[in-house]
Amino acid sequence: MSIQIPQSFTVKYDGQVNTLLTNCDVSKHFIPDLKNENHPQIENFIGLWDTGATNSVISKNVVDKLGLVPISIGNMSHAGGDSTTNIYIVNIILPNNVGIHSLRVAEGNISCADVLIGMDIISQGDFTICLQKGKTVFSFQIPSTHNFNFVEECATCRHINNCSASVSEPVIPLIVAYESVRREQFGGAKPLRQSPCLTRSQNCEGRQLLPASGG
Repeated sequence: MSIQIPQSFTVKYDGQVNTLLTNCDVSKHFIPDLKNENHPQIENFIGLWDTGATNSVISKNVVDKLGLVPISIGNMSHAGGDSTTNIYIVNIILPNNVGIHSLRVAEGNISCADVLIGMDIISQGDFTICLQKGKTVFSFQIPSTHNFNFVEECATCRHINNCSASVSEPVIPLIVAYESVRREQFGGAKPLRQSPCLTRSQNCEGRQLLPASGG
């Protein structure tokens, strides 16, 4: 099922945070188009959003609560090295009530959460983090409707002379292709400006299901 109207959510934390946590629902694999099937039970868990994770991961607590049965065994790379783990197929429902069905996930240990939401989900929409008045604001929507480019935005802002950002040093826009980035190019560099951030919160009702992308 394709999503015609963007479904979004915004989380405003009490202060500046370095972990993005939200609620999310998980169930056994279920294809909504097969109307003869009964919908499996849905359990609520804490999800940790991680742009450094290629794929999503669930904890043993999720496996036990839902009675999941592995479909295979695979290798997983993580901070501690490589390990062999169980692989499952699940449905995950995000805080904006968009469900990702037929999602392939690995079982692993997750600090402070039971579900690690990786780039297999994040890359399907728009994902922003801002720091407003010392508080982290996190927003996500599916499908993508924005083309964020802060270099162009700040250039336009300066052009119309209607920008509230304070500039203490010359601004040097930087656009580098991913393949050409090297660590030594950025060692010791500090941010040159603080730019205003715009977020939009949208209240959405009803759950929609989106097929998982990738393998």
